[in-house]
Amino acid sequence: SDMRSLTLVSALMQVALGLRSAHFEVNGVTFGVPTCTGHSTQPRRDPELLALPSSSVTTSALLVTGVVNGKDTWVVSSDGGTTWSAAAEAISAAGAAFAIPTAASPSGIQGNIEGLVNGYLKNVTAGPWTSLPPKIYSLDPEGHIDITVGGMDDHSTWGVLPRKTALMAWSSGGVAHLGGNSYVATPWVWYHDTPFYSGGKLSLTCCNGSVVAYRTDNGGKTWSMVGEVASKQSLIAAGFPSEEGPNENDVVMLADGKTLLCVFRRDGGDGVPGHTHVPYVFGISTDQGQSWSLTSAPDMMLSARPRALVLPNGALIVSGGRPALNLWVSRSGSVEGPWEKFDIPTVHNARVDPSDRFCTAFENATVTAGWYQSSCYTQLGVLADDTGVVCYEKQSATSGGGHAVPPQCAFAGSSIYCMRFSVTV
Repeated sequence: SDMRSLTLVSALMQVALGLRSAHFEVNGVTFGVPTCTGHSTQPRRDPELLALPSSSVTTSALLVTGVVNGKDTWVVSSDGGTTWSAAAEAISAAGAAFAIPTAASPSGIQGNIEGLVNGYLKNVTAGPWTSLPPKIYSLDPEGHIDITVGGMDDHSTWGVLPRKTALMAWSSGGVAHLGGNSYVATPWVWYHDTPFYSGGKLSLTCCNGSVVAYRTDNGGKTWSMVGEVASKQSLIAAGFPSEEGPNENDVVMLADGKTLLCVFRRDGGDGVPGHTHVPYVFGISTDQGQSWSLTSAPDMMLSARPRALVLPNGALIVSGGRPALNLWVSRSGSVEGPWEKFDIPTVHNARVDPSDRFCTAFENATVTAGWYQSSCYTQLGVLADDTGVVCYEKQSATSGGGHAVPPQCAFAGSSIYCMRFSVTV
C-alpha cells in the first residue's frame, strides 16, 4: 500500500541521515537493529541458537555461536539479543541441545537437538544408538541462563531404523513439542543402499536423503521411530524431482495444536549432476508424526536448510534460502498462507553501519548471480508473544555450488548476526 511504501521510504531516509531508530517496519513487520555475535576467522560458520522466551523481550535469554577474544565459542544475551557476553564455562562446554520446558519457561524452549548426537554418525548400522544426556536450560529471575545436565545414567536411547544407515544427522532436523513430556524429532537419514563413503571420501552419488520421525514420551530419555516424513523414492513418486533426497529440515506444531509441519530441503545446490535450487517441500501430519502428506512450498521459498517456528500469537515463520537469504511470514499461521517474503540482507543493510553490510549485489539475490555471500543457514527463536529472533551468517566463502564471491564483495572470515522481528496478526 502507499502507506507502507511511505513507511519504508521514511525508515530508509532515517538510516541515510544516521538516525537509526529502534524500530524499522517493512510491510507491517517490525525489525530491530541487527547485532553481531563476533567475527570468526573461519570462511563459513553457521549459526546455532537456543532461545528461552520470557513475558518480556528485554529479559529473554539467547545462547548463540559467537567469538570471544578471537576464539569461536558461545555467547549469551539476557536482553533479547541487544548485547552479548561470553557464556559461562559450563554452558560453553555443553553447547546447544534438545531442551525440555521448565517451570521458569512453561511455554517451552526453542532450540535444536545438536547436543544429543553431534553432527554425522558414520557407522553402518540400523541402531539403536545411545546419545549424550539431555541438557535442561532455564532462566533465572534476572534472565540469565542456567543449565542442568542429566547424570551419567541419563543417556538418551534412539530406536532402530528399518534398514542399515550410513548417516544419521540429528542436528540437521528439528524438534516439536506435542504436550507434556512428548516430543517429535525429525533427523536426516542416509540409508546404506547408496554408499555414503567410498574409499574414505564422500560418495559422488549425492545424495540418498530421507527424513524420519522419532517420538519420545518421557522428555527425551527414549525415542522410537514412528513414521517416515519422506524418502528420496517417495518424494519422486509424489511428483517432486530431487537429486539430494529430503534432508535438512525443521518441524513445528501449528497454532491449532494438532497439525505438525515439517519443512524440508530437497535440492539446495549439492545434488549431482544438476546442482539445482528448488522450493522446499511441506510435510503435514495430523496423527503426531505417524503419517505425512506432501505439498510444495511457495515457489519463492527455496532452497537450503530451512528453520521454522510458530510465535505464541499464532504466526508461522520460516527462514533460510539460497540463493537469497529470506524470512517468510504467514500471519494466518496456515501453510496455505498468504506468505510474505522479507529479504534479510536488504533489511540488514538498512540497519547497520557500512562495515557490517552485505554487498548490495547480494540483496534480493537470484540464481543468476551464481554466488552467495551467506550459507543461508539460519536459526529462529521465540522471544515473546509477537516477537522472534533470526540469526544468520555473512561469509567470505560461497555455498551450494556457487562461484567465488566477487573481489569487491569479499572479506576475510565470517560473522554471525541476530535480528529481532515482531509480527502483528
